[in-house]
Amino acid sequence: MESETEKSQKPSDVIAQPMQPKAKAAWLKATTKKVCEKQRYPVKVEAHPEKEKSLTVTADNDGTELIGKLYETTGITDIDGAGMLITQVINAVQNDGNPDSANAALAMMNGIAPENPLEGLLSAQMTVAHSMAMEFSRRAMKEGQTTEGVDRNINRVTKMMRTFTTQAEALQKLRNKGQQKITVQHVQVNHGGQAVIGDVNQGGQTR
Repeated sequence: MESETEKSQKPSDVIAQPMQPKAKAAWLKATTKKVCEKQRYPVKVEAHPEKEKSLTVTADNDGTELIGKLYETTGITDIDGAGMLITQVINAVQNDGNPDSANAALAMMNGIAPENPLEGLLSAQMTVAHSMAMEFSRRAMKEGQTTEGVDRNINRVTKMMRTFTTQAEALQKLRNKGQQKITVQHVQVNHGGQAVIGDVNQGGQTR
């Protein structure tokens, strides 16, 4: 039997405790101060006023901020191209017309901070891959499944997480393109002072 003290110390009990208003305000202020200079503002969507289960992009009064937000979220300056990518991501991560889940996906893309269309496409794919991995994880944990059903969902989770890792590595390589990296594994100095260098990696090529 667990004592009352042991029960109260369970991590789940601690996590469930809400942050006090004053502490939350202080945390938000400190966090905002750290990131305000690098803040990027994602595109937001809201429920369409006339069409059920449809969303529309939230724009400022004159639309001057919209293109900037589209670029910061997608890395694409063309409004049609950015709109297409946003629509594809929203349709892939949710189909119930809920603006909250759609805005969460757009915030993830924005957080990746794409700087060009290629990075924007990768950020969209990463967002969808992550969403699918989490969905399959949820399904794998549902009660009342057969062992085969659990295994199938775990396999799907594994595939999507591997896909996400591959996409993240591709994004990193894209961003590091053109940078020179030299790694010296060992240096052997022969008689006469001549040095032999092994495993030198320069610009992605081995010499």
